[in-house]
Amino acid sequence: MNNKLKAVIVDDEPHALILFKKVIEWYADQIEIVGEANNLPNAIQIITETKPNVVFLDIEMPNYTGLQINDFFEYPRDFEIVFITAHNDYSIKAIRIKAFDYLLKPLNSSELKECLDRLQNLQNTKNQSQSNIEENEDLKKGLISINSKKGIFYLNKSQIILIQASSMYSIIVAQNEEHVVSRPLKDFEFLTHHFFFRIHRSYIINCHFVKRISNQNGSEVELMNGQMLPLARNRIDSFKLFMKENFTSDF
Repeated sequence: MNNKLKAVIVDDEPHALILFKKVIEWYADQIEIVGEANNLPNAIQIITETKPNVVFLDIEMPNYTGLQINDFFEYPRDFEIVFITAHNDYSIKAIRIKAFDYLLKPLNSSELKECLDRLQNLQNTKNQSQSNIEENEDLKKGLISINSKKGIFYLNKSQIILIQASSMYSIIVAQNEEHVVSRPLKDFEFLTHHFFFRIHRSYIINCHFVKRISNQNGSEVELMNGQMLPLARNRIDSFKLFMKENFTSDF
């Protein structure tokens, strides 16, 4: 997955565009420039076509100033604005149109880096929120979406036996298939609201597949497929109570 920020840069001075692109190259692991313009009307078209995460925008330009960008987009915008200008007397106006940041020329590399880090954090939060929304919608249908190297798969959660941690990856074991996904186990804890239980730091299980709780070799959980999984000592009581309340008093 490409987590880079997509940026459009807008400045009426050609040398300013060239200089900014050279500075951005220092942070190529965080951001890529997907479009550039030398006036606001052209910028509006490029923004509409490329759908960037952020627009770096000069203020004083011919015909239209950068401060007029809100005249062309409904609020809330689906991108952030960072003004880059040689003038410090527009900061109040920038705040009023909900600019994300206001950087003065010549650019200070540490200030730009701090701005990019905050933009990245904001984008990660948005991505996670969107992912949660999609997961909630899928779960209403009984589905969980799995984004693996082979594509996006939709599994019925009732078919998932367990999810196992493997470093920053997770292994999803279903009745007839397995999938390795580049997400940590904690990203699947939302399933604990759907009769799944995290029995160990490395395992989340579908409790419908629990066969028994064994006291041999410490505490273990045996699943219907014959697998024996460790049950963390500090989760024994809560797991037994969960099984008793939701399945059968035999637990």
